[in-house]
Amino acid sequence: LYVEGTPSNEDAMEIQVEANQYNYEYTYPSGETSDTLVVPEGQVIALNVTSCHPSECPEENGEGNVWHTWTSPDLKASTDAIPGQYTQTWFQADSTGTYDVQCRELGGSGHSGMNCNAEEDDQGYVKALSDDEFEQWCTDNNCMDEEELTDWLGTGGDNT
Repeated sequence: LYVEGTPSNEDAMEIQVEANQYNYEYTYPSGETSDTLVVPEGQVIALNVTSCHPSECPEENGEGNVWHTWTSPDLKASTDAIPGQYTQTWFQADSTGTYDVQCRELGGSGHSGMNCNAEEDDQGYVKALSDDEFEQWCTDNNCMDEEELTDWLGTGGDNT
């Protein structure tokens, strides 16, 4: 895991991650959601991770009200997903391609569904695109305001 040289959040795209039983949902700055985390290569991505939004956690043990983790070994990023709380991590994909995501907390019989890779799964993993490909994907999927996207990609989003 990266310990030193943590980038400033002002240089990162902040994405919300909700770990549910048994999948991940990614929310972009615009509020749009995706079941696969699509990012530009070489840009700093800051994740705010929970296992259920604090205002929506069930009072009793219920669906989604368990601990998970969001871990991507190849991206050297990991953090707990705790009901009713947010934890943070960040990463930077150095090249285009796909990166596995794993949950390392046993949350029940569907736990294995949270080990996501592009070769076996149709969702959950990280997909890193070139800036041009990401800009097109983001425009098509309304992931953030166009001006904000242009400014962010123009800065390189990299403060490591």
